[in-house]
Amino acid sequence: MSRLLTNKEKAFIAESYLTMTLSEMASKLNRSIGAVHKHMKRNGLSLPADLMLQRMQRGHVNLQLGESYRFKN
Repeated sequence: MSRLLTNKEKAFIAESYLTMTLSEMASKLNRSIGAVHKHMKRNGLSLPADLMLQRMQRGHVNLQLGESYRFKN
């Protein structure tokens, strides 16, 4: 069973998600990337499209990784 995020960890994520990658936040919190991502998703914290594109262009491969697993329309 996973442990719940503390209020301090939740605040850190809310303050950092636009300036840090998921892996950077997870590392600083000693949490999994999935735990951080799940919290962001549940709380409506998402990257603007332009910021996501910038990170992809800089080589943040994790942002592109899911593309190959998504259903095609």
